[in-house]
Amino acid sequence: MLGPGTTDAALLQASLEGDRQAFAGIVERYKSLVCAIAYSSTGDLGLSEDLAQEAFVSAWTHLGSLRDPRKLRPWLCTIARRLAKRSAKKRRRDVITHAAPLDASQDTAAEDLSPRDLAINKEEETVLWRSLERIPETYRVPLILYYRQGESVQRVAETLGLATAAVKQRLARGRNLLRDEVAGFVEQSLARTRPRKTFALGVLAALPKASSVVSVTASPGAAAMTLGGLLAMKKAGNYPCGGRCRRGRNVGADTDPPTARDARACKDDERGRA
Repeated sequence: MLGPGTTDAALLQASLEGDRQAFAGIVERYKSLVCAIAYSSTGDLGLSEDLAQEAFVSAWTHLGSLRDPRKLRPWLCTIARRLAKRSAKKRRRDVITHAAPLDASQDTAAEDLSPRDLAINKEEETVLWRSLERIPETYRVPLILYYRQGESVQRVAETLGLATAAVKQRLARGRNLLRDEVAGFVEQSLARTRPRKTFALGVLAALPKASSVVSVTASPGAAAMTLGGLLAMKKAGNYPCGGRCRRGRNVGADTDPPTARDARACKDDERGRA
């Protein structure tokens, strides 16, 4: 029976078999870390939680590509960082096009106050991020986790997969990098911005059908034309083109998800050679 002490390997295997509750266990175990990574990459509390949920949905659809359960933690972090980077590019591109009138923005903020808005307002969020962004991510992420997880070094160490001594060192260094006058504010603010209790439910609600999960046992012919199939076969360079096109040859690590452009380019190359 799956429980809090269930290993990542067992949760991953059950998830591959379509067990959504097992995947919920993965979400609960790593939601704080993935949310912290997303926030550390964006500086936006609301957006970071949305991206973290999107990262778990993406992980669900590509579970078959993760060959080593011991790499689950860094794999999830990689997905979160890639989504945050993609989001930042999109925001820069759309910032003018989708900008709303100032008065309209103010009306919306006043009418649609969420629990998070009540916990920390926009001005506080801005000050919080300006204080944190000057700290390197190596020290920033442990700080975020530490104050969001009830100031427990042990829990941060377990979440990051580090020794407690290493976590203490990073926390001390991170605190030293914070200006004395804002350190207390940062600590109190982060404690009020932990992921919502309904975070995992939101992920489960957004998951596609179990049949969408890519299994490593799928036939090469069926998997080759899907993003999950491309990812699962990436180490061997077994793209639809047989590794002949540029994207097929320049394969990366197992944790480097191919993009839709990779798939299209690969299939287009194959058609051209037919």
